[in-house]
Amino acid sequence: MNAELYPACGKPVQHSIVEQILIQSAICRALPRNAHVIMDNLPQSIMASLLNAAGISYDMVVPEQLLSKYGHKLIDMLSATGIPFSCLGEQAGQLQLVPRVEAGFSGLARTPKIVNVQTVDDAFVGLRKVNWLAMEEVSIGFLNSAQQCIAQQRPLISLFYGGNVTSLLQWCEMNQYEAVGASLTGVTSESSAGKYYLFPSSVLLKQVAEYLAADETAEAQLGVSLERQVHKWPALCKSGDALAQLTSDYLTTCSRHYPLATMQASGLYAAELHDDTEWRWTGPEHDTVILLPMRAKGLYRVSLSVLALPEGLETNTVRCFMNGIQITCQEVKAGSVITFDYFSDKPELPVELLLSVSQTVNCGGRALGVAISGIQVAWNLSE
Repeated sequence: MNAELYPACGKPVQHSIVEQILIQSAICRALPRNAHVIMDNLPQSIMASLLNAAGISYDMVVPEQLLSKYGHKLIDMLSATGIPFSCLGEQAGQLQLVPRVEAGFSGLARTPKIVNVQTVDDAFVGLRKVNWLAMEEVSIGFLNSAQQCIAQQRPLISLFYGGNVTSLLQWCEMNQYEAVGASLTGVTSESSAGKYYLFPSSVLLKQVAEYLAADETAEAQLGVSLERQVHKWPALCKSGDALAQLTSDYLTTCSRHYPLATMQASGLYAAELHDDTEWRWTGPEHDTVILLPMRAKGLYRVSLSVLALPEGLETNTVRCFMNGIQITCQEVKAGSVITFDYFSDKPELPVELLLSVSQTVNCGGRALGVAISGIQVAWNLSE
């Protein structure tokens, strides 16, 4: 069965992240109430928020290649938020993380760390039911390492596949899966690398496609307004539950406010709260690293709200780098908003935002830079 996620006017939704939101919301509705998901996304991701809103449990896993890239830094980020994780790879084994000397990190003072790498079968078969295996960039070898899980539990599989699509189609044929693209379009050997959904049954694919059925009447009446989005997909946005509300919010605001307390970051103090205002100070070093899960290709606008500066400091200079490239340098004061645009061209990996402040001030034994009270990422910037 092939279904296409297109408006009645024949044009695709504007930003590819909207496709992901709609499909992931539809999958959450189609899965059973006691479903369980294995995902390699970050806990502050849109997907994790949709799962939480749907009441669906999940385990977070870290691909071996991502842990190799970030090493101790990523483990520190996960440990700081108390989030358990498993490291998955094509083969079981051990990964040695050797500390690297970086600005803001006492690399040489740390000892190498050994992390156990497991296959999907080693980590999850026999422990719990798996209804959805949501991974980013994986290979046929990785899928083959999950054969027992796939044969016994028949999970839906979503992945970014960068290899020969013919090999993926052959794997699907051998394992009785149906592959569709990011818009639920059919897949052929001519299809290019990208996001794919592998459905274990036509029944589940049909259910997801039905949730994604657009209301053409709303399209005609409301034109191109953002309000149209809610009325256009009533099964996803007007069901009166938390999942519908969150889906509606994403579609109408075209933005995501990241929860500060669970941000995967280094160089940030723990979250503080007063009344309804939450913030985190940068420090004790001058550099702060925050991982942003921009898991769809396209242009985004990042906004950082500065709540306050340390006592005695009226301004501070903040330089912002995305994946090592300086994007902006701004002098800030209390109440400032740092805003810049960024094009994400590798959505299979989180984006590393580095904030570098020029000054820190010792306040009560803590070296403080700036207090961040909000991180927002917006899309559909033409709206």
